Amino acid sequence: MKKQILLTGVGLIAVSCLGYFAGFVKYHQSNIPIVQITKQVSQDPLTKKLIQETEKSVEGDYILEMDMASLKELYKDAKAESMPRIFVEKIPDDFVVNSVEDQTLFMKLMTPHLLRVNEQIMRERKVILILEEKVKKGKELTREEEEFLSKMEEKYDVLDINSRTGRLSELILRVDVVPVSLGMAVAIWATNWGQKEKESPFFEHAWNDKVEYTTVKFSSLSEASESFALQINSRSQLLNLRGIRAHFRLFKKNDTFGQDLVYHMMNYAHFIPSFMDQLLAVYSLGYIKEMDEACFENGCGLTK
Repeated sequence: MKKQILLTGVGLIAVSCLGYFAGFVKYHQSNIPIVQITKQVSQDPLTKKLIQETEKSVEGDYILEMDMASLKELYKDAKAESMPRIFVEKIPDDFVVNSVEDQTLFMKLMTPHLLRVNEQIMRERKVILILEEKVKKGKELTREEEEFLSKMEEKYDVLDINSRTGRLSELILRVDVVPVSLGMAVAIWATNWGQKEKESPFFEHAWNDKVEYTTVKFSSLSEASESFALQINSRSQLLNLRGIRAHFRLFKKNDTFGQDLVYHMMNYAHFIPSFMDQLLAVYSLGYIKEMDEACFENGCGLTK
């Protein structure tokens, strides 16, 4: 009887020890910080560099304003196929057109801004094409790539598309160059060669509650040209234009780029009587079409 009691006592002691040990482990486990091990996505140095490039200003000399005589001196030797990286931010207050030379001066003023915007757009497009290929191959995007893509999706208004691949496909349609001749024709039409509406050189407009439009004014030509390109690349009314542009891009027929896109500008300002007739009249000037050959003096680079 004593032996049985002794064994029972030993058993009780063992159970008690095990209970204590279990409590000890539980206590210490609850005080150990939980570390989540996440999969590290390797960063492509080239893609990271390209994303950083999209955040930089296009290099060049930015001049706030000058009079017409100074503008003539500045651009006297400039040619469309070799434009200096000089960005004058305002149309001179005294700008008037009395000759073909004055018309040419207006185009020299506007061309660097249109080229600069296209250079910025092509920086963005280059990254988007790389990320699309990465997603197609089932690869994960890095945090920087995800942030860049989210920024582009918001900027170009594609957030209403459900799938990531769908948004990427639409971005490729939208994030593309705007032919210089197209922007030039709109600017000539909107400002009468720089003689009016100098703060709204691309006739950007907004609507009020009474369904009346007002022109949007900009503090600089850089800001205005960026906004114009974004309108072309994101407004739903210009879907057909972007589709035609994608067709030309696919078949590498950029030689008639602007000339064919201009016919799809109707919805840009459809509420203006004879808008298209007037725009086509401007575009019929032979030297407007030639503006699609414009480049910076150090080469076309990313402008096409």
